[in-house]
Amino acid sequence: SSNTNIPRGTLGIGAPVELGRRLIAPFLATFSATHPDLLVNLALASEGFYDTSDSLDVVLRLGLPDSPDAVVTRLASTVRVLCASPEYLARRPPPVTPQDLAAHDCLCLRRNKTMALLDRWVIGNDLQTEIITVEPRLSSTNAEIIHDWALSGEGIAYKLLCDVHHDLEQGRLVRIFPDLQGEKIDLHAVLPNRKYTQASVRAFLHSLKPRLRVAGFF
Repeated sequence: SSNTNIPRGTLGIGAPVELGRRLIAPFLATFSATHPDLLVNLALASEGFYDTSDSLDVVLRLGLPDSPDAVVTRLASTVRVLCASPEYLARRPPPVTPQDLAAHDCLCLRRNKTMALLDRWVIGNDLQTEIITVEPRLSSTNAEIIHDWALSGEGIAYKLLCDVHHDLEQGRLVRIFPDLQGEKIDLHAVLPNRKYTQASVRAFLHSLKPRLRVAGFF
């Protein structure tokens, strides 16, 4: 009988596009090198997969899945932050209060299927939060396009900290209202409804958690 604690066979992972490309893909290259008996497959979907399928052993999801019977474990949390490029902020006076966002070029995400505009930005601190409705100069269903527009100076974006933390650290983006933050979003692992989580999934999640802590999650 084979040892069930050694990660082997195939490991299918699902993730949202931007998180998958910027964080999970580089992590998996390293993870795979330390688990030579494992064949790893990464599948990406624009808004993330809702639950596991036959081909996916674990799905990483920002926010809770819709299916009530999913086996879900919270891995970490991140927040949305307001950010823009130094070029944009040199060209336009930076907002002084959240209300000033209404007069700025804003970059908004749209929901994929419905094209619903995510133009109500929550911003605040422990004492109070406000909801500002912004006017999008540019909008897209793709989070990476919003990110690229922000980097190229097109306007202010409301991005997940996990997606922009490198750019903030290296000065390619500047955080607006650094003492305020947007909504908190939890990263979950959705597991198949099986009694035993396979060794490869356990090893993947165990290795991933510390990596998240230095990647804009807490």
